[in-house]
Amino acid sequence: MIEKYTKKHGKRYCKTCGNALQKRGLDARKKQRWLCKNCNKSCRLSDDRQSKVSLLKDWLNWILTKKTIKETVNYSRSTFWRKTRQFWHMKPNIEVTGEIYNHILADAKYINKKALLVMQSEHGVVGFVWANSETKDEYKSLFSRLPAPSYLMCDGHRSIWSASQKVWQTTKIQRCIVHLKRYVRNLTGQEPKTECGQVILHLCNRLFQIKTKRQSQL
Repeated sequence: MIEKYTKKHGKRYCKTCGNALQKRGLDARKKQRWLCKNCNKSCRLSDDRQSKVSLLKDWLNWILTKKTIKETVNYSRSTFWRKTRQFWHMKPNIEVTGEIYNHILADAKYINKKALLVMQSEHGVVGFVWANSETKDEYKSLFSRLPAPSYLMCDGHRSIWSASQKVWQTTKIQRCIVHLKRYVRNLTGQEPKTECGQVILHLCNRLFQIKTKRQSQL
């Protein structure tokens, strides 16, 4: 987002040749003009960094919360999409520190028919990769970036399980209880008619009441 001619060590540089610029008085709007002695041309540089920072904050406020575009900004939806189009191409740089995490959460989110595979610790996102779909090889590529954690939490997708067994052999896998209940409810129904279905759904619901290791053994 920062152009060639922005400030660097107190100076500004020509966007044509890269030569340092010198002040050349003010224009009719009382804006600073700059002169490049190498090109022998003067220009006025617009410093829109503050407006971009404000726009980025609005975009993050919208994408990281449940707010709508109308609740986030006071202009139209189409204008918001046009102004924030540049931010979709930013790639966050997540540094690999070699830290061994106690637990890692792995999941995928589909955006525009592309799968975003994400690893998250208690401190935030620690790794991600874009893929066409959730596959064993894609998860292996993602997991190989970190040392084996103690626990891996996931939704039970087979590709996650298989990749973890190949890359993190010592890691214990904990399936998400919400996904487990959803799977059981799809099989038994919301109100099971059979006694077997009622017992299974009751046991599944009791999982949400377990808070300690002792309760899990009862």
